[in-house]
Formats: sequence, C-alpha cells, structure tokens
Amino acid sequence: MSETTLTADERSCCHLLSELFLDIVLEDDDYKYVATGLRELALSLDQIEHMFWYEVYPILIYNIAITAGEWIQFDMDWLCGEIETRRAKTLLNAIRTSWLPISWGLWSGMVSKLWDEVKKRYLQLQERSLQRTAIPFSHRRIRSDSLLTPQDPSTAIQFSHRRMRSDSLLTP
Repeated sequence: MSETTLTADERSCCHLLSELFLDIVLEDDDYKYVATGLRELALSLDQIEHMFWYEVYPILIYNIAITAGEWIQFDMDWLCGEIETRRAKTLLNAIRTSWLPISWGLWSGMVSKLWDEVKKRYLQLQERSLQRTAIPFSHRRIRSDSLLTPQDPSTAIQFSHRRMRSDSLLTP
C-alpha cells in the first residue's frame, strides 16, 4: 500500500469527519456520533486532528462556507480519492498546502467550533473508558475488605460464623 492510499480506518475517519461539513445545524447527538465512531478507530487523536485540518477540511470547507442547500452525505469514494490525490507529493499539492494557513484564518472561527465539540466528546469518552476499566478493580477491593471487617454490627455474627466454618474445615 502506498503512502497516499488511505487505510480502512482512515477512510472511516474521513467519513465521520465529513459529517461535520454538511450544511446542517449539528446537534449534541451528531457530535457524540462522530466522537464515538472516531474512538473505535485505530488512530490517535493527533492523527484524527491532522486528518481533520489537513485532509478533510481543505476539500469540504466550501460546503459550509458557501451556503448551497442541505446535503445528506458526501460520496466517500470521491472524498477519499481527493484526499489520496492531495497526499501525492506534487507541485500543485505543495501550493494547495501553502494556502491552508490563509484558509484557516478565514474560516477557522466556524470550523474550530466543530472540531472542539468533537474533541471534547472524544476526550469524555476516553475518560469514561478509563474509569470503567478502573471500577472492577476497586469494586473487588471493596468487596474483599468488607468480608474481612464487617461494617454493620448485625453482620458480625454471620461473619464470625462463616469464619469459624471455614476454620473448622481446615483443622479437624
């Protein structure tokens, strides 16, 4: 696979990021959908952000910059083909890339909000994922501690009874 060819995850990333450039009012669920899909890809947040600003943005910015009616979605073969073409090291692509900072200056106010909303939700999902993996360990620790020292005095009898039974099984 050449360096200009998009991987399956990069294609999926392009599809998800293109949702942000449709000429529609995006709602919270739209941002969550995009962020959730991006979290499932084998791409880092830095790679995704690079694809947003350097590959998807230059091709799709004019769809939201110039109001031309609502689109349902972009043709993914077309979008990915455009990105692969622009990845090739040619003079034309070097010139296009040199104009990006000017384009960002013109449209970044509008587009930065889109990226910031997705990034915020992506990081929230990442944090929740980390918390979920930590809960089972701490939950087990709490349960084992509660078996060693009963918190409720009414369970002290049951606790000592269980302990005596297990001790009696070990020594005749």
